[in-house]
Amino acid sequence: MEDDEAAPKPKAARKPRKAPAPAKPAAVSADPGVVLTRKALIEQVSASVGGKKGTVKDIVEATLKSIGDALRAGDSLNLPPLGKARVAKAGPTGADGKPAALTIKLRAHTTAPAAKKPAKEALAAGGEEG
Repeated sequence: MEDDEAAPKPKAARKPRKAPAPAKPAAVSADPGVVLTRKALIEQVSASVGGKKGTVKDIVEATLKSIGDALRAGDSLNLPPLGKARVAKAGPTGADGKPAALTIKLRAHTTAPAAKKPAKEALAAGGEEG
């Protein structure tokens, strides 16, 4: 029967569209297994500023503690060299009443200057009132 072939076929359910994978910045390590440890961070900062490791260690640890405390309190961070960080999800609370696990969302800081908006043009030039 040709009528069956001419009948419109039911539409198949659409598959959910996957979001495109974000482009990886050039500064990100190609090896996802590389982890920056506290010790390596202290060494990098010490080499960068030329300070003694003991002094730099105290400063780095105090900075990391402040950042951790702020995130556990639910505060958002705006640290331009790093970016903007906020708590996206908090896990169950521990014995101290603070979340045991946090999911942090980080919007990386971009170094490109913001594009200026073009100047608005007048709808009609002076004396041209139609």
